[in-house]
Amino acid sequence: MAETFTAIATLAWPLLVLSALLLFWRPVARLLGSADVSVKIGGQTITIKQLTDQQTELVADLQREVARLTQQFEVLSGGADGAREHPPEVVASPPVPASVLWVDDNPANNAVLIDRLRRDGVRVDLARSTNEGIAQFGRQRYGIVVSDMNRVEDKQTVPDAGLKLVKRVREIDPSIPFVIYAGPGQPYGKQARDAGATEVTASPMVLVEQFRSAGLLG
Repeated sequence: MAETFTAIATLAWPLLVLSALLLFWRPVARLLGSADVSVKIGGQTITIKQLTDQQTELVADLQREVARLTQQFEVLSGGADGAREHPPEVVASPPVPASVLWVDDNPANNAVLIDRLRRDGVRVDLARSTNEGIAQFGRQRYGIVVSDMNRVEDKQTVPDAGLKLVKRVREIDPSIPFVIYAGPGQPYGKQARDAGATEVTASPMVLVEQFRSAGLLG
């Protein structure tokens, strides 16, 4: 229960900050949007509309996660039987490289999250195809791999590109965290999990939690 309360508190602060920023940002964005203004975020050049859409999705997803955790907290509070909580054992683990391999043929869709990682000192290497991702994976050590599912590679649409990448990464490293970050209802989600994906999600907050679990974010 204590962990749930801490999670709520952790999410509530960025939710308030992001919501306040969007209240200020939306009128400015409407003025600038008509001029087709672009900005550079996380090394990617995106339009004002793309930036606003990504920020709005982050706020919406934060709201959903806070609501879920609040409901969980209420259930646990109501059903507590007075049992004493035991703190989990702390197990030492080897240091995790502060780096992410992010494979996506359209990295501009992830500009806000990439910028967040880089501001926190995390190196983010981008790849636009499965082969490019595997080549980089063979040259560097990473703390986590993130991939979309459907990609255009060599001018052809590959709907299960993320699944193929999972399989190839698992041949090299069976344990590195691997997240499929793609739109909801992915047809290859179950196959990706069966192939060794740590998580398959469309939620930016679930992705951020995976970064935290991998030791990349505080």
